[in-house]
Amino acid sequence: MVTIEDVMKEYQKQLQKGWIQKAYGEIMGFMNGLKTHLKRTYPEDQIGGLYQGYMDMTYFSFTPRELKERNLRIAVVYLHKENLFEAWLTGVNRSAALKTLEKLKELESYGYEMFEPMNGVDYIIRTVLSKTPDFEEKKKLMDEIERKCLLFRQEMIVLMDQLSSENRSGKR
Repeated sequence: MVTIEDVMKEYQKQLQKGWIQKAYGEIMGFMNGLKTHLKRTYPEDQIGGLYQGYMDMTYFSFTPRELKERNLRIAVVYLHKENLFEAWLTGVNRSAALKTLEKLKELESYGYEMFEPMNGVDYIIRTVLSKTPDFEEKKKLMDEIERKCLLFRQEMIVLMDQLSSENRSGKR
């Protein structure tokens, strides 16, 4: 059986190599740069603070007015273990997420994965922004994430508008 002491020794050994700190610094630097770029380029959108996480995920919110009015936001997420970037449609809280998810079940979700928020799962709908990020090509990676994030943002706005029109027409 692996003990906590064994785990701590391995952790210290890995830290002494310096690779974990270097990789983590690159990820945080990239995420801060991406956040700053989006904030400058899209001043009409609300950009949240960077959540560094516990080496599981790092994210910030990128929220257009149209989603904020519905208590929703988009999170730009880096998943450390998987080494990929995703965009998540999330609620501002669990109640908003569940309410939206319930309404969405009857609509087309543009082929995006939908999930019920529970046990640490925080997205309503998600999409991959970059499956194999190349941090050597930061500008190219940033452009790819921005382009796909904007598409996701627009499709989520359309989806929420569609949801609102469905509710107004009494189909619910």
